[in-house]
Amino acid sequence: MELVADYGALTRSTPRPEPEVTPGAYLFDMPEIGARLTLEDRLCRDDATGMPHPHRAALELDDRVLRGCGGDPASLLIGGEWHIEHMGGAGIVDSSAPAIGFDAGGRVAGTSGCNRFVGGYELTGEGLSFSQMGATLMACPEALMTQERRLLDALEQVRRFDFDETGALLLTGGPEDATLLRARRMK
Repeated sequence: MELVADYGALTRSTPRPEPEVTPGAYLFDMPEIGARLTLEDRLCRDDATGMPHPHRAALELDDRVLRGCGGDPASLLIGGEWHIEHMGGAGIVDSSAPAIGFDAGGRVAGTSGCNRFVGGYELTGEGLSFSQMGATLMACPEALMTQERRLLDALEQVRRFDFDETGALLLTGGPEDATLLRARRMK
């Protein structure tokens, strides 16, 4: 294991220790270099960008503790569909079930409650954006067509994502940097 701290001014190395597994965490004890690393399966938000990550990390190094985030933010999005519960200031048409799903290849697909849509998504160190969105062209009742337009317009404005205290996905953006869509993982 190679440890680099203080912008490269401090370097230490040791053979990778066997992890101590506890519920929801891995501990790597490295007394020969004065370090202990704890990786927790808990949501962590990057201090600089607010980007959510799936793991929290704490490195005890001599007499200080360095904290950070780890893991791929995309892993928080992929793996099933998200049922859209709310679209910025407006509810969802009863029984329409709009949903969105992310895959590991940077593609997104879902339903507006009327038509299916597909496109791409990109995660950067600072946020989330959607591109090249397209939809099928079925005609639906006016309320569903209005909902579809709101959904596609919202996706065009998304700049980042987060989660609320209940685990709901929040897609945020627009001129007010407000929550545009709130969704919950479908079981």
